[in-house]
Amino acid sequence: ALKDFPFLYGYMYWNTLISLDLDLLPLAERYSRLIQTRYPENTLYTYNHAYDILLAEERYDEAMDLTIIWNTNKGLNDNSAIANIARAHFLKGNLENAKQILLEQFSDLYEGIAGGKYPAVSITDPEIRAIKTYIDVLRETGESEIAKPLADFICSYYEEFHARGFFAKKFDRVDCYYLQNDLDGFVNSLRHGYFNGGNRLGVYRDLKLLRYPVFEDKPAYQALFREIEQETHRMRAQVIEYLKEEGDWDPAWDKRLHLSDGDLALR
Repeated sequence: ALKDFPFLYGYMYWNTLISLDLDLLPLAERYSRLIQTRYPENTLYTYNHAYDILLAEERYDEAMDLTIIWNTNKGLNDNSAIANIARAHFLKGNLENAKQILLEQFSDLYEGIAGGKYPAVSITDPEIRAIKTYIDVLRETGESEIAKPLADFICSYYEEFHARGFFAKKFDRVDCYYLQNDLDGFVNSLRHGYFNGGNRLGVYRDLKLLRYPVFEDKPAYQALFREIEQETHRMRAQVIEYLKEEGDWDPAWDKRLHLSDGDLALR
């Protein structure tokens, strides 16, 4: 498809996602830069990808700078911007900064949910992201009891109101296990979906983007991550071989990805 329509946004969009899924950050950056050049005002296709790539590379200050620019000059709404800035602070380890930012913008939301007064049907995607990060902060700071009603709210929303689209069906159950601190349910659901259920798209990308940080030090999580990463790199080796045969591979990417002959032999 890319050979016939190399700069069609849909193909570049999906190839950015798939490249992140295959742990091919240099290729994801290539498509992301092309999208930024061709569709500079498109939040979904341009900002979101660039922000995710910066998180994947642990360039958190740059992710915050990018978000501020898009919020100030390119129409990114305040809730999205603040939720994403708080996430970058959290992943950087600035728990207090993240908590303060979230409470300044979303305290009414959290209080309404805790008091049972917020209608789940009214929740927006930026608010969900803000709730998830706040739950992570609370769990990391030993305030899990405050997090519990927020987690129950999100799970109830997934069950009753969430649009049952492709990604929703895939991640709702896994997210709910995570938010409710059910490690066994999380690991079993994610392993089954990835290895037996055909649900691979988006999985490795989300693990690399630290979507489930509170579980990262758990041996069961680490073991599953290694299994998924090994399978991801097996598929990646096949893609790299194909790209080299097509003349579409930059040899400098070998060093960036720390590739060796042994890595490519995984295929």
